Amino acid sequence: MSSAKPDLGGGRFCEVDAIKGVGIALVVLIHSLRTTWDPGITSAEIWLGYVTRFAVPGFFAASGYLYATNRPIPRRVIGRRLLRVFVPYLVASAAAQIFFLVSSVPSPERPLWRVILLASSFGAYYFVLMLALFIALSPGLARMGRRAVGFLLIPLLLVQVLIETGIVPPVNFFWHLRNPFLWAAYFVLGWWVRLHREAIVSALCAQRARWVGFVGGVWITLATVLAFGKLLPQVGVSATAWLMILTSLGFGFVLSAEREFPPSLMRPLRWLSDASYPVYLFHLFFLTVAAQEIRMASRVFEPEKLFALWLCGMVGPIVIVSMGRKLLGPRSRILLGG
Repeated sequence: MSSAKPDLGGGRFCEVDAIKGVGIALVVLIHSLRTTWDPGITSAEIWLGYVTRFAVPGFFAASGYLYATNRPIPRRVIGRRLLRVFVPYLVASAAAQIFFLVSSVPSPERPLWRVILLASSFGAYYFVLMLALFIALSPGLARMGRRAVGFLLIPLLLVQVLIETGIVPPVNFFWHLRNPFLWAAYFVLGWWVRLHREAIVSALCAQRARWVGFVGGVWITLATVLAFGKLLPQVGVSATAWLMILTSLGFGFVLSAEREFPPSLMRPLRWLSDASYPVYLFHLFFLTVAAQEIRMASRVFEPEKLFALWLCGMVGPIVIVSMGRKLLGPRSRILLGG
């Protein structure tokens, strides 16, 4: 979710703002849904979970896209990037411990040092661990040529689909989410696309309408298949859901790369994009409390309650970011992440 700029020229990328801005809103929505192992979950919630799963992969892809470079990366740059990830994470983790003390929400049953080290104050914090790992490994990618990055991407995608479909079974859910091979392909994909951005955008702009129609058609087809997922074997559903992630990211890129959208749309989208990391870190505080008060009936899809949960998860951290920027000024980026 970092906004670092690559050494390949450019400036602010509309496609990154679109993926991050939409992505953080969808992350909050995903965490507003009941978990797949909840016996009260509905088919509509399962489907929503499938079609919005590109949100976190989108953050990894956006990070790879922004960090991509064809020059050596100095150690001080890596250190600065890691601090931008870890300082807000430590602030959020400290706030989480206070939250567990003053609320009825139980804290993770692990020693505190392990909770911090494994990023498990809240389940979604696995993202921090994985992003920090990819940042630490990015100097290796920077030393590789464009073709070599493409060759690396192929086996990473193959391993990823094996994990996603369960052909390579996870040890458990906790470590499944902390498996670098589950996420690395997205980071490298973003890096690869950035290295080839000029050629890709040139081809895209020449026939954007056709590309939008084609990728949009694939997306609708996959979404329809997932709507009837009960008719497919689980491996087929998982493979389709994985293709949906890649198609959604592609659709976002096709729609937004080198586009000028109205300021009324871009201002809030860019605000959300810049605030995506602190919203990610703090939204579960509010969602956890709201979920204790807003309970959906078993096996009943109640969109109004889902919207209320989502709204709580969005408004709370947005207020924190707004107040942080007002009170802390530039230091809010260091301490809160945005």
